Amino acid sequence: MIFELDFDNKGGAVFPQQLDNLIAESKGAGVTDAIFFVHGFRCTASDAAALYTNLLDTLLPNLAGATADRTFAFAGVYWPSEEFSEHCSGDIPPHRFIESVLAKYGDGSDDPAEGLPLLHQFTGAEILAQNTIDKFLNFMSWMVLKKL
Repeated sequence: MIFELDFDNKGGAVFPQQLDNLIAESKGAGVTDAIFFVHGFRCTASDAAALYTNLLDTLLPNLAGATADRTFAFAGVYWPSEEFSEHCSGDIPPHRFIESVLAKYGDGSDDPAEGLPLLHQFTGAEILAQNTIDKFLNFMSWMVLKKL
């Protein structure tokens, strides 16, 4: 069983009783170790649930023989990960979409270590030509979360 722990965009527990249930049931079962699964950017709740289930299915057989004296509790952490499409639709050309997203977040001079100033050295077309759209979207997901 994987306990669900839901968090909002400020890091607060959506349902505080979830953690209380995890603690109470773990104490009752004599749990010695808790393993927390946390999904990454661009991951829906259903994607995360599938990921956690697959990880647990792979992990359990490996834990069984090596940890006979241990009892585990598993928790899946869910947080509002914003999903960006990798394909543009409508009337905006893909390179213009990238440029409009960059413009929304400024030049990055407030925190040059973040990498936004480096991105501004390229046009949207140059970013697309480098086949780095996935890295661009992950970076922009971070910028969205940072501003929450």
